[in-house]
Amino acid sequence: MPVSRQRKKGPSKPRSVQQGAKLRKKHDEQQAHERELAQLAGTFRGFDEVRRKLDVRRREIAREHVRRLLPELMGIAAAGDQARYEDVVCARLGELMFELGEADEVENHVNPVQVFDAALEGSAAAVRKAVAGVGDDPDGWHRPWALFAVLVRTAFGESAERALRLESDLRSRPGGAVLPTTEGCAPAGGVLWTRDAYGGRFAATAPFAAPEAGGAQRWYLWDIDACGVDAFTVYSGYFADPATALEAWRAGVGAVAGDAWDEVDDPALLALLLPKDLGLFEPGGENAEQLAEYHRSRRMADEVRAVLGDFEIPEAAVRSQTPEAAEAARHFRDWLAEHRPNAPTTEDRDEAILTLADEWFFDRLPGVSAGVCSPHRVAIFAEHCRGYYQEDFAEELMTLLPDWVAWFAESVGLSETLAARCLPYAEGTPHPAASRRGGTEMLARVEE
Repeated sequence: MPVSRQRKKGPSKPRSVQQGAKLRKKHDEQQAHERELAQLAGTFRGFDEVRRKLDVRRREIAREHVRRLLPELMGIAAAGDQARYEDVVCARLGELMFELGEADEVENHVNPVQVFDAALEGSAAAVRKAVAGVGDDPDGWHRPWALFAVLVRTAFGESAERALRLESDLRSRPGGAVLPTTEGCAPAGGVLWTRDAYGGRFAATAPFAAPEAGGAQRWYLWDIDACGVDAFTVYSGYFADPATALEAWRAGVGAVAGDAWDEVDDPALLALLLPKDLGLFEPGGENAEQLAEYHRSRRMADEVRAVLGDFEIPEAAVRSQTPEAAEAARHFRDWLAEHRPNAPTTEDRDEAILTLADEWFFDRLPGVSAGVCSPHRVAIFAEHCRGYYQEDFAEELMTLLPDWVAWFAESVGLSETLAARCLPYAEGTPHPAASRRGGTEMLARVEE
């Protein structure tokens, strides 16, 4: 009588002691890997919990400070010059953001969004209380609503979504029908731009209607520095007209600044340059003046992008604007042979030249930073090379950098005067944007 076979396979058995040892080792390694993954998952869960608790603590700190500021902000609200009132609100919140961002203890470090959201919630609560008839003044909602309307108008990203939810809630409550509509902030005309002689510093401006009916149109200015790893708005604000805005930009950039506005001929590039929410990649280090415009500059930029449209630079266009590193390295070697025939060589020289080219043409802003040779760009580049590579190889790169700058400036047609201003930073001179804590301040507004 045949014996029935098992339908399920049993565990594999080693055919030899050696094979069995290999299987046991593999099994042990698998279990160790699973334990590491479980420990790592627990660590991440722990990080999430710590971040959640920190966010709760910081938001409560923001609410407490905003609670003390709200009476002042609502007290100065008045019918009439709403544009001026918006400026004052932004300035006072910027001062508070700077104060809370300078806290010594990490757990007390409050970011700009947390301050802004606290102001949104606080002003909405004051409106809610007033329209519900709490208090003696039936028109007591006017001043808190004026503040809330400013915040709605200047909010961006998740704060803008929060503002819309709060506004919808206020209108749905008893008495909410008395609340006027909040004014939009779409551009009221065409966008203008210009750049400096080096090509890495931009200005853009657009007109916006005043928040009150019949108010004068104002022009919002962005001063954008694209000499580093990304484009950073180092200065922004409203001006009476484009001529005044251009004068303010030129005062910050210096003699190399463009002297006239042009119509935007590359909307895709402008969309990349304008400020946006960088999340965890925000550089930080803003001063109070920059924090005053932290939300407003991004909101106005989003409104401009909506007008420009959803533009993308085709891959072929990116390739045509960004030289191949290997080709640039070859041209630089030829230049060295012609201009520095007696320069000492090392075994790492070819690798160092190719590394310089790779790093220089690593362009996060297609068609911008790879082609820029400015004092600020050279200083940032030199700092990166010194900090990223081991000391001996970094020294090799720094030895080549002055010649690289001289060659590149010549290849892009930079004048001798402009090129000469770059060389000290290739040779190690600290840049005016250097931080006292070490490193270059990405948000420093410096003359090019």
